[in-house]
Amino acid sequence: GRSREKKFAFDCVFETSSTQLEVFENSMKKLIPSVLAGYNATMFAYGATGAGKTHTMLGTISEPGVMVATLQHLFNIIGQDAHEIDTKISLTYLEVYNEEIQDLLSESSSSSSSSSSSGVHQGQHAKLDLREDPLKGVSVAG
Repeated sequence: GRSREKKFAFDCVFETSSTQLEVFENSMKKLIPSVLAGYNATMFAYGATGAGKTHTMLGTISEPGVMVATLQHLFNIIGQDAHEIDTKISLTYLEVYNEEIQDLLSESSSSSSSSSSSGVHQGQHAKLDLREDPLKGVSVAG
């Protein structure tokens, strides 16, 4: 029969003493040339509640997280070549929590607010669904 065992590959595992810069340098920074060549890039931050996923992605003012550092680096490169190429960027920032997918960059039509698993006070985010297309595969609708 078919094994239900799932296998995962990791590009890198970081120590608790790793800095935001080390995480960025060894993850998303390496993908930016491919992004500028037209490829998609994805970063997953996975772990238990309170493990530091939000801190890793967003960081602080003095030590920006991976998402902030990635965008800064990307826009710096685009700015250097602005006279040579037209660039269109689209970005999705999703949270998967308790089997629900939320778009963290858009708010739902509800005006109520809540605290996220990270304890950050924020508005309600749009809930998204997974779709399976025979040609495109699995994607997030929305």
